[in-house]
Amino acid sequence: MFRLLKHVPPSWRAALARRLPRSLHDTYVFVRDRARGDIKRDLELDIDADLDLVIEPGRGYDLVLLCPNYPSETDAQSNGGEFVRTRVGAYCKHGLNVLVVEVSTRNTTLVIEQHAAHPVVRLHPRRLDELLGAVANACRTVAVHVVTPATAEALARHIAPQRVAYFFHGSEIRDYRRLYFNYDTADMETHRRARDATHAARMETARKLIGDGRSAMVFVSRYLQSMAERDTGLPIPQATVIPNFIDSDFYVYRAKLANDARRVLLIRSFDAANYAADIAVDAIVHLLQSPLGESLHFTVCGFGRHFRRLTLPLTGYRNVTLREGVLSRDEMRILHAHHGIFLAPSRHDTQGVTMCEAMASGLVPVTHRVGGIPEFVDPDCGAIAADHTPREFARCIAELAQDLEGFERKSTLAARRVRERCGMHATIERELAVIAQCLGADHAVASAQVLRMTDVTVLADASDAHVANLARAGAVLEVRGENLRFEVALPALESCRYAYTEGAEARAWLAIARALGERFAPGSVLLIRADDPLLPLALMLKKHFGIDYALCDLTPAAATGTPAVAVLSSALAVVLAPGVEAASVAAKYVGPLPMLAAPLTPDALLNLARDASQVIARAATEPRRDCTRILLVAYYAGDCKSVGALRPNYWFEEFDRLSGGRTETHLATAMRPTQAHARLHYVPDLNGITLTDAEDLRARWVSEFVKTEQERVKHANTLGYYWRVALERYFQNLALEFDAVIISGNPFANFDFAAFAQARWGARVVLDYRDPFALNPRFKYSAEARSSVTSIEAGYNFQADLILAVNNECAQLVVGHEEHRTAVVPNGFDDRIAATVTPAALGDGRINFVHAGSFYYYGNVDDLLGALDPRRHCLHHVGRAPEFAPAMLESGRLQLHGLQPYPTALSIVAGADCGLVFLTDSGFESTTKIFDYLCFDLDVLVLSPDDTPRGPLAEFGAAGGKLHWVKNTPEALSRFLASYTPSPRRAGFGERYSRATSARHLLGLLGVSGDGAQ
Repeated sequence: MFRLLKHVPPSWRAALARRLPRSLHDTYVFVRDRARGDIKRDLELDIDADLDLVIEPGRGYDLVLLCPNYPSETDAQSNGGEFVRTRVGAYCKHGLNVLVVEVSTRNTTLVIEQHAAHPVVRLHPRRLDELLGAVANACRTVAVHVVTPATAEALARHIAPQRVAYFFHGSEIRDYRRLYFNYDTADMETHRRARDATHAARMETARKLIGDGRSAMVFVSRYLQSMAERDTGLPIPQATVIPNFIDSDFYVYRAKLANDARRVLLIRSFDAANYAADIAVDAIVHLLQSPLGESLHFTVCGFGRHFRRLTLPLTGYRNVTLREGVLSRDEMRILHAHHGIFLAPSRHDTQGVTMCEAMASGLVPVTHRVGGIPEFVDPDCGAIAADHTPREFARCIAELAQDLEGFERKSTLAARRVRERCGMHATIERELAVIAQCLGADHAVASAQVLRMTDVTVLADASDAHVANLARAGAVLEVRGENLRFEVALPALESCRYAYTEGAEARAWLAIARALGERFAPGSVLLIRADDPLLPLALMLKKHFGIDYALCDLTPAAATGTPAVAVLSSALAVVLAPGVEAASVAAKYVGPLPMLAAPLTPDALLNLARDASQVIARAATEPRRDCTRILLVAYYAGDCKSVGALRPNYWFEEFDRLSGGRTETHLATAMRPTQAHARLHYVPDLNGITLTDAEDLRARWVSEFVKTEQERVKHANTLGYYWRVALERYFQNLALEFDAVIISGNPFANFDFAAFAQARWGARVVLDYRDPFALNPRFKYSAEARSSVTSIEAGYNFQADLILAVNNECAQLVVGHEEHRTAVVPNGFDDRIAATVTPAALGDGRINFVHAGSFYYYGNVDDLLGALDPRRHCLHHVGRAPEFAPAMLESGRLQLHGLQPYPTALSIVAGADCGLVFLTDSGFESTTKIFDYLCFDLDVLVLSPDDTPRGPLAEFGAAGGKLHWVKNTPEALSRFLASYTPSPRRAGFGERYSRATSARHLLGLLGVSGDGAQ
């Protein structure tokens, strides 16, 4: 049977198609049914099928990882090996191109799978030699987990020893008799000869590797290294101790409550005695029979042949939950959230990964000093049993349950300890350094560097004649690092552009990027001037090689324009040009932008890159199935000063609470995050560099895509146009599905992501305009431009199931407005912050007016100030203000509070009597500040060219006479002020204008009830 493949690389499909007549007889090829999720293999071939199908033509790998077990994407627990999968995911996030090879006798067929970020090949051990021969020239280094003698021999035939890193976990370098308690006499004597032979072969292999000394050797604990040295009889000078990585972004710490101290969790294998499940069960029985027993609850999770026999004494207890079977990571995380103590006895352990995962979530481990456990748990962060008896473990649990202060302290320290010992810094970054040393065998830079890029003049002896010919003016790039310097000949500098189409120059720039990117270790940082013509090359290095960059000599001019926004949103940090104020740059760019002081030290920049990599969350890829899954897409979101970011940020943070847990909400944004979140997807905007894949350069659609952008940019802002492609590629590589996708503007160019969301997930698509786009009366389009943008918006709206606006007038201005597809969801005030605000004491009996925000060209405040009586009135302004005459500032009519954090600004608003809003001739303005005024039930003075209520603000007439419409002239203002008296505050009246109210309305539009909201 041969069927079209959808989820393997195109080049593999092409190779298969070429070989179909000769090689695919009796071969089975499956298409994964993503709706059902029950087919686990992308490609399954007869075991003797040609192995050159495994290596994607023209593709090289930074790392080939060999292991005996690797989880399937559709069944994470199918083969075990979760500790390897976690590593591989982190390697890919750090920019390594990885091929995983599972070598196991279980693999009776040759299997190829395309996982989210890397391919996986599953094969029988007898094919390993052949595979290593096929990949020898296509990979730069090899990592081996749980090495066997046959694997080591095959590697020696094909891969240089200095390019191999061996990771040891226990059994492969340990005398099996150390675990004597796992065997009874009959079992030991029956299998002794075979076990002795296996042990002898393993020791011989280990001694050869140690004696050769050229391969890296990594142990998960000092205990395992010392045990290996004793059992082999050799010191291991090339050893590095790096624990298994614990993903604390997944196993999130949550502060434990007093009740959690009485909830005990056991997750254990019941297959072998070294896991001490029998001691754990006996300890629970002791507690159940004690006076404390009825106040405790135990959850016992396990798998293996002895589970039912060992847990039999626990059956029948109402406060004992027994759960047989292998848990998924999500299931473990949920259990962690509802327990406070983790019972972890052991007779032998090199680390205790399951215990460390529980500690990361804040559970207090109850264990004792055996094997490698003391390297991860001490009395400050856990309960250490004095001996190995069940009664002693029961005593430790009882003490924790009754010492709540001690329990809470140990919980906090357990989470901190495991992050220190097993977090990204202590594990993955050190493993990457080991891999980088292996890459160094191919003359790559072995450790992270700060790379300074400088234009110099002419390199006469350019080695690549084609590139030299393109460099018509003789442009040369000099790259300087901490301990190196080299030069690369460039094509003509004017050909370095943000958008690429097919052509020799485009391929030459890709060659330049490859020449640079392949030399440097993950974690390197590029330092480049903010006005450098080679900025597109910096984006290319980030895209293809994961090299971050920082900008120096930044000016406001360099922060202006669509490409500049992409450059800034993807930058690690910036250094301002001499004499440039941070506020002048912030006025041009609203995203988060770490600003560093000059002169920079390499260590400061590398440390910032390391810290930033920790913040960028490894987003969850295994969504819940019992809820409505929502994806929010907002170019500006997160820690961003854009007013438009407040709306998607609130939904992201509050939907799940307001729905009573009926939703799982994700957010995708182009803004680099400043805080980690498991469901925040950071997708950098690399502008046209997004299209610089080798395959794209041969595709017709790329040049047509660029031409369309070049046409649209004549009349509309195309920020986010290329980002839509980056979003599509990002989510193509994740096993995530969504029921609803809400795309927020402005910018609007990413609205075309709607087509992908519908085609891939069948999601209901919501376009959130906030303010209108094509028909916005404040946008002064020419007739030609208005016609163009109207056509563009019509195309967006054809893809939408629902269109949102912030008020009825904006809704009416949507192109092709249809009542059944358009809904109003107001902005509202942030009820979370408002609830914490204490009104500021503003006055001495006068009537206090307040204006929050900037005075734009329509904000003529002079007539109002002239009409104010300083004995009765005062205007308070929060935000940037124009220059006022000294006499006005001294008159007592005006108090400037300047730029303030939002909570402080709200405090000033809450202390006032009347808020101030300005309108232009169009009356179109729907200022968000009115919600802050209504939140505290202030009166609102609307100053407009006439005194007739109109436009979106007229919709707030239901505010019960609180809005006062006054013509913005001296006479009208004087009449109003002469008779105005503040109206009384009404408790709770403003709730209808909160973001919570509008968010619940939106959830209802998505078919999600909010009745269970907390």
